[in-house]
Amino acid sequence: MSLRWGAWPTTRQDLDLVVMASNRRPTGPGDSAIVAQSTNPQADAAEALPPTEQVTLLSAFQRRRLQHGFAG
Repeated sequence: MSLRWGAWPTTRQDLDLVVMASNRRPTGPGDSAIVAQSTNPQADAAEALPPTEQVTLLSAFQRRRLQHGFAG
């Protein structure tokens, strides 16, 4: 899943991508309902970064395989 906004090629506008397990805003970075998040620091980086955020979501089956050492 990705977020891309129209500030190409680089930006100091900082947006974050947060995937939640429930339909609500996160209460903070440690919210237990956060499934995945991308928080690239476009505003604070030494050089301006591309206007993108990206997360990878795994299925329950994929998570179990990784936990048991099956990467393939």
